[in-house]
Amino acid sequence: MVSSKLHSTEWGGVVEAIENCFNLGWTDGLPVVPPTLERVNEFIDYIGEAPDKILGSVPERRREVTIAHAAANGVMAGCLPEYMPVVLTATEAMLSPEFNLIAPSSSQGGAAVLVVVNGPISKNLVSIQKLICSAQESGLMPQ
Repeated sequence: MVSSKLHSTEWGGVVEAIENCFNLGWTDGLPVVPPTLERVNEFIDYIGEAPDKILGSVPERRREVTIAHAAANGVMAGCLPEYMPVVLTATEAMLSPEFNLIAPSSSQGGAAVLVVVNGPISKNLVSIQKLICSAQESGLMPQ
């Protein structure tokens, strides 16, 4: 299996960091938040688990996925640390053999996997009222 250790990199600024995320293949072309070690550790600290705890593996790529990997991906996706329970649950579900991640991720019809979050945690993660107020303040929605 490929090493699951976090690697640190120095960048000259935010634009260079974003460009390097593209060049390193860390994004599929969508915008990303550079995964600074400080920010990734903030996500790991929030969940209170060992960063090297294995969530599952992708046998076809001979790669194990750890909490540190999930945290780095959460940062790049623009998540907040409070989203980590959902990020970890979704990651574990997608890595389960029953899900067969290689099938949707290698499809010619698109590789996006939809994750629906429901239940009490969904109310804690997204406040519709906050989203509406934010949209009104930015002029995207009439008041």
